[in-house]
Amino acid sequence: MQELSYALRMIRRSPAFYLLAVLIMGLGIGASIAMFSLFDAVFLKPLAFRDADRLVMVWEEALHLGSPRMDVAPANYLDWKEQSKAFEDLAAYLGNAFNMIDGGEPERLDGIQATPNLFSMLGVRPALGRWFDSKEGLPGQAPVTILSYGLWERRFGGDPNIIGRSIRIDDQSYQVVGVMPEGFQFPRGDTQLWMPIQFARTESGPGGRNVHFLKVAGRLRQGASWEQAESEVRTISSRLAEVYPATNKNYSAVVFPLRQEFVRDTRTSLWLLLAAGQLVLLIACANVASMLVTRGLGRTHEIGVRAALGASRWRIARQLVVEGLALSVCGTIAGILAATAVFRFLQRLIPASLAGSVAPSIDGRLLLLGVAVSVLTGVVFGLAPLRAVFRLDLIHTFRGRSIAASHGRGRSVMVGLEMALAIVVVACTGLVVRTILNIQNQNPGFHQDNVLTLRLELTSARYKTVQSRITFYNTVLDHVHALPGVISAGFTTFLPYRNLGGTSGLFVEGSSSQVPLLYRREISPDYLATIGVPLRRGRSFTDQDDANHPPVVIITEGAAKYFDGDPLGQRIGLGTATGPWATVIGIAGDIREEGPELPSQRATVYAPYAQTTSAWFFNPRDLAIHVRGEPLSLADAVKREIRSVDSAQTISQLSTLDGIVDEQVSNRKLQAILLSAFSITALVLAGLGVYALLSFAVRARQREFGVRMALGAQSGDIVSSIFRETFFSLALGSLAGLAMVVIVSRSVASLLYGVTPTDPVALGSSVVLLFAVAFLAAALPAWRSTQIDPLIALRDE
Repeated sequence: MQELSYALRMIRRSPAFYLLAVLIMGLGIGASIAMFSLFDAVFLKPLAFRDADRLVMVWEEALHLGSPRMDVAPANYLDWKEQSKAFEDLAAYLGNAFNMIDGGEPERLDGIQATPNLFSMLGVRPALGRWFDSKEGLPGQAPVTILSYGLWERRFGGDPNIIGRSIRIDDQSYQVVGVMPEGFQFPRGDTQLWMPIQFARTESGPGGRNVHFLKVAGRLRQGASWEQAESEVRTISSRLAEVYPATNKNYSAVVFPLRQEFVRDTRTSLWLLLAAGQLVLLIACANVASMLVTRGLGRTHEIGVRAALGASRWRIARQLVVEGLALSVCGTIAGILAATAVFRFLQRLIPASLAGSVAPSIDGRLLLLGVAVSVLTGVVFGLAPLRAVFRLDLIHTFRGRSIAASHGRGRSVMVGLEMALAIVVVACTGLVVRTILNIQNQNPGFHQDNVLTLRLELTSARYKTVQSRITFYNTVLDHVHALPGVISAGFTTFLPYRNLGGTSGLFVEGSSSQVPLLYRREISPDYLATIGVPLRRGRSFTDQDDANHPPVVIITEGAAKYFDGDPLGQRIGLGTATGPWATVIGIAGDIREEGPELPSQRATVYAPYAQTTSAWFFNPRDLAIHVRGEPLSLADAVKREIRSVDSAQTISQLSTLDGIVDEQVSNRKLQAILLSAFSITALVLAGLGVYALLSFAVRARQREFGVRMALGAQSGDIVSSIFRETFFSLALGSLAGLAMVVIVSRSVASLLYGVTPTDPVALGSSVVLLFAVAFLAAALPAWRSTQIDPLIALRDE
């Protein structure tokens, strides 16, 4: 208690020093704990399924079509399920969306159609009701549904009698048979409904091998590895390719653990953020260590007095330990507060597939990490004066020579280390920022300004015929065009980036070769002009391109390369080599469908929706409206016009086209914001390190400066000497930092676009920025060195 009381008095005597040390330690520990909590939530915490480590995803592999992960054909899934031995069970599902008009305003809800065994395979039980039974997965059964807990509470007020109730979905009556537990999500957090998928085994058609639309999840048998399961399904796929060469030739299969599948798009970026957080922690530790060592050596006189009065070395060491522990406790508290303050922000970095089931949090393990780091830093470096204690020369101590310049070398090394680590953080941030700028400067193939977008999904029950759908599209366009401020409007199957599916094979009449899968879009005549896709050659669609006229298509420049000679006037078949044939009348510019940072992996073919022959998947659902002024200001008027056409029609995904484009880099921007915060922290800490080093150097060399000034040295000579004290360590630190950047950045090259890991602009800027901060931090100590009075400096002699 005496040591603690003395430690508190020391803190009161130097509050600025201890407050700064606590803040620095808190920043470092906070960054470390925050990033570890995010990493722990995404990669380490068990998923909310029974034996989640045995769950995998199984995909078809079609490398000849450029698809290393491809949806599975129903008949192939059934063969895997029947013939595989490595799986305890296999379940299939597909994402869909449904119109709900029961319980309030019409609403578009994301849902899943799944085989009845999905929930039992995942190992979860409904909060209310039951799973689907096996019969409900067969065609012709009465429609049933299971609700998410959130939908049950939000739309139906948590009615405990919901089980057995009939609700209207897609203009059909569905019986509610279950409600899933709170927090349950599969495969994404926005899933609101689950319904049994109904298909029967066939060799063609919806249940056959020539359509690929299922996602397959599996549970491994006890003791089986996912590599063994992959080998098995590859063998089965090879057998199927021999038996069904027309549909299965060149198709194989791949297997991935479920968690790996959930985080595959964010793995590298989260590792980068974790590494940046730990670098900030190391910089903070080095900074606090340098401060404590400097302050400890400055207390040599005090320690000498206590030793002269009879204090044992153990008693002095114990005092230093208690002071270090007091600092550690405060640093840990500050770090935890800093970490929890950014948890809401970090939540946005969790992959969508895990967003509702995991969250950053501090548990015993992370708390232990923070305590360990703070205790190690506070106690170990707080004991730095012990070396002086064990080699104590009381005569020199009482002569005032308590601080020796020889101790500056260790602190120079610490500053060099801070400089190296800071350069790594700042340079990586620069690479990410340059990547974002490069992506935003890419031409996506369309103009994105002043375009309002929304989705109108037509139900097969309400719009059974293609003519009823065409009438709806035409009527909506007439109403929208009549609104003031509307320049043009157009329908399409999918807007850019809204769906990376919707493909068809393309066959050129008279050619025996099949073109790789292309995006297939049914559009209205003004759609391409509405989003600014240029027409390179030929003509656009007109109102005359309807069912009473010969079929026509427009292809993109990427598709034109698959034709022998000029594509204009040639005829193609979509999905079949036997027709019906459509004539190519135009060639449009390419769109970067997969994202602004990548050239489209597939070309696109456009067909007029007025010539479609059936109500099916490729019918339009997305509406784009080019307006004068702010697009969202017209949203309410557009919704009123649509509801005047069909009061029960759902309207979803209301946005702007530039908002859709911005979504493609939103996650990168969040990462850049966090990296920028780490970079600013690293810069501040590096500056504090330089300041502490030079402040110590000025104090340690005060007598030397006094003598030199008494002998006629000028202020410039003293300042040059001060800067030489640290320039060498900064230069070495910069070289070490650049070498580390080259090594580290290569591992995150997949995150970069339009910039190399050794980009000279990013690396050079980081060095210049760090040197600018370092010399700014050196300004005050350098100025103080010129204010030394030679008489006062020499008085002790």
